[in-house]
Amino acid sequence: MTKNVLNIHELNLDSELKINGLVDSVQEFMGPFGDSEEECREAVLKCSGNGIALEAVLGMDRVGVVVLIKMPFDSFQPKYHLAYIATNATVRGQGIGKKLLERVVTVTEGDVSLHVGVANRNATDFYKRMNWNTVYLRMMPEKRKLRKSAETGS
Repeated sequence: MTKNVLNIHELNLDSELKINGLVDSVQEFMGPFGDSEEECREAVLKCSGNGIALEAVLGMDRVGVVVLIKMPFDSFQPKYHLAYIATNATVRGQGIGKKLLERVVTVTEGDVSLHVGVANRNATDFYKRMNWNTVYLRMMPEKRKLRKSAETGS
């Protein structure tokens, strides 16, 4: 029996079908820590015109995704924003997220940042293990929080 080999490669988001597929994977893999479908689609569309999308494939199955957006600054902030990195729940703990994050650092030459929900302890612990540091806190006015609560019903 042949062991499945993990393949991480760049996605070409040149069709609505591929864009929809990536949105669906991000939504599924992010689970309760994901954004609304509208927000996710906006990020993927921005990535399709100005960013990098990666997928991790094990055998024939997509098991991880990355959505990187190139920012419009040269020095004000990192050149890339890691909008999403997520793995399928069925393969968590197998090092796929680690390999995806290592690839992110490689393709961006380390010029990348992300935001993560403070309640997502698994993610924050993961980034710390990967030697990422908290540089600043992202703060938003209460109005946005109220809008998200209305959308999610929480």
